[in-house]
Amino acid sequence: MEKGWRPTVGQAAADGTILVMMAVLLMQRGPVGQAVQQGLALWAGTVVPALFPFYVAVTLAVALGMGALLPPKWCAFLLGALGGYPMGAATVGQLCREGALSRREAASLLGCCNNAGPAFILGVAGAVFSPRGCGGALWCIHLLTAAGLFWLLGRGGGGRRAVVEPTPSFPAAFVAAVGRGAGAMVNIGGFVVLFSVVTALLERVIPSALVLGAVELTCGVARLPDSPVGFVTAAALLGWGGISVHCQTAAVLEGTGVPMGRYLAAKGAQAAASAALAWAVAPFLWG
Repeated sequence: MEKGWRPTVGQAAADGTILVMMAVLLMQRGPVGQAVQQGLALWAGTVVPALFPFYVAVTLAVALGMGALLPPKWCAFLLGALGGYPMGAATVGQLCREGALSRREAASLLGCCNNAGPAFILGVAGAVFSPRGCGGALWCIHLLTAAGLFWLLGRGGGGRRAVVEPTPSFPAAFVAAVGRGAGAMVNIGGFVVLFSVVTALLERVIPSALVLGAVELTCGVARLPDSPVGFVTAAALLGWGGISVHCQTAAVLEGTGVPMGRYLAAKGAQAAASAALAWAVAPFLWG
């Protein structure tokens, strides 16, 4: 250590936090190991089958000129609405890499194009509640708030390419798409496993569905009560996405230079708007 060196307050706090985390992980080896196994099972059994083929298909389509059929911003919105988290962000990132979107356009579109998919909303979130139609109502609320943000954030820009770039051959584009897809799955898998551990430990301290869902969407939604309050909370959590999803979003945007400040603000706005709409709809479902 150099003479006279003193750690800053921030450095000391960071070092202390890391030491506490290491101590907790050592003391909770059993639950941590179980959470890692559950995270790996979730990644291999659900995330990869759902996302990997779709990611490769989107990357390949963009590389071969998907923007010639639809304006890039519409491609990102539609694929994000159908593919689920973080497929919309992956599409925006790929369009940015290909030059179809500027970084500024991509930063604006992220908040409205990265959304929960219908399979998750209808099959997982909707199954928590007993009244018929809850899943469909949640999906409609989610799409409506995303479309509203798309109208606000997606206006202007994001049109067809101004410069026609050489289209790569199909074999070259296919190999590149598979490679990028595999890399993205590894990055996403790391966050899935990590946040499985985080939520397992957090649940021991703060067993709140809202808090857990704000960190990891699936974990929080599964613990919501079958009530109007739970329904409103589910709508808000679906709009927010969760810190785990935001980290996955950052992973699929790696190398694009797209900032995430507007994205996080937009997801917060979508969560608030979704909760307001769900509060208005809930009396009809539980009436």
